[in-house]
Amino acid sequence: MTKSKKSLKLGLGTRIYLSMMALILISLIVIGISTYAFFQNRNEQFHQNRLQQQENTIMLSLQYFTIENGIREVNAKLENKIHELAEIHDVDLNVYTTDGDLLGSTQVELFEKGVFSKTLHDSILGKLKPNESIVKKEQLDGEEYLSAYFILENGNKKIAIINLPYRKDSQTMQNEVSSFLLTLAQVYVLLFLFASIVAFLLSNYITNTLKKISAKLKEVRINKKNEPIEWNSKDEIGELINDYNRMLEELEKSAQLLAKSERESAWKEMARQVAHEIKNPLTPMRLNIQHLQRTAKQNPEELEERIQSIGQNLIEQIDTLSSIANEFSNFAKMPKAQNEKVGLRSVLNSAIELHRNNGAIELDVKGSDHYVFADKQHLLRAFTNLIKNGLQAVPDEREPEIKIFLEKTNSNVVVKISDNGSGIPDELKEKIFSPNFTTKSSGMGLGLAMVKNIVIAAGGEINFQTKVNEGTTFTILLPLSSE
Repeated sequence: MTKSKKSLKLGLGTRIYLSMMALILISLIVIGISTYAFFQNRNEQFHQNRLQQQENTIMLSLQYFTIENGIREVNAKLENKIHELAEIHDVDLNVYTTDGDLLGSTQVELFEKGVFSKTLHDSILGKLKPNESIVKKEQLDGEEYLSAYFILENGNKKIAIINLPYRKDSQTMQNEVSSFLLTLAQVYVLLFLFASIVAFLLSNYITNTLKKISAKLKEVRINKKNEPIEWNSKDEIGELINDYNRMLEELEKSAQLLAKSERESAWKEMARQVAHEIKNPLTPMRLNIQHLQRTAKQNPEELEERIQSIGQNLIEQIDTLSSIANEFSNFAKMPKAQNEKVGLRSVLNSAIELHRNNGAIELDVKGSDHYVFADKQHLLRAFTNLIKNGLQAVPDEREPEIKIFLEKTNSNVVVKISDNGSGIPDELKEKIFSPNFTTKSSGMGLGLAMVKNIVIAAGGEINFQTKVNEGTTFTILLPLSSE
């Protein structure tokens, strides 16, 4: 069921296009029906008017006839007059007595065959009034026709009832309507094609604009400059784009405030860590100097021996302070990257040489040398730091073993640096790349944070897998150089 629903799901552009086409098609159908109804009504009105004209003409002629002749002459000559008028005006006429019995007709054969009744229905006789006519719709051979009835008078005396049947020329009307509808259909086909093209272009215009906005929304990042969309029309889409551009401005301000807050928070934490690390060697230095002062006062003969031992201890603590200062300086003042095409085999070999005497280090390269576009010195510093960390992570009872693996996969170069150290506990994994994280008893813990910054600056990524008491593997992915 879900699959069928997905298959019937239409895009916005298609829905807009189909909706517009449906509206156009419905409007054309409504216009066609209205046009046909108009023709029908006009045709009906035409026949009504024509019957009225014929009725008026016949009525005037008969009135003149009754005025010019007496009652007896009218009764004697009426049937002949009816035939005369029917021939002149090309109509049929039926004459009935005032009681509704057939008196004469121009279509006697129809009465003889029983098609028409020779007696008027009471409904007609009951409605007839002097100086008024009634029109009835009747059927003959399945064809509808109009039939007018009026009273012929001489003065105030009723002489006869005249019936004027009027057959509609429906074939002429149908031919006229068919011809018009055929012409209208041709126009509608052209109009429909034109409207479909306009609807297609309009729906594409709307959806392309929305796709442009959608593409821009997908590109929005909090850590980079987002370009606003240019739009000149002051319409609903323009309002949407203005809201989007305003959102970008607010996002940029929020990103700046967030970055400032994060920097301040990071430096505060860094300052706290620096103070803590500096305080560690200062405390034993203070105690040693105080002990030396007491020795000078109480046991001057032991002063020289104490100076040697305490001096050596002070030098070690000063070296610790110097190491902290250097590490912090390297992290805070890393020079701008000078990117170039760099072969990773040579960089890894240089890093290995720096620690060759500290343990067994093995390099395995799949294929020839692999090149990336990055700062060579930064990469050397990163690899050196990872190798050094790996060596220092090995317990004293083990021989350090570092394995480095280099290969190309698709469009990336993969570097894996594995050690056989103590591993990283689960509770410390999330802090591994934090600027103040360290598992060592001394140092600032800035090395891995610096390594991550170098890798990201080169367009790569770094992650790790670790097992407690077995070791850790750091994996670096760097984009393959296209130059």
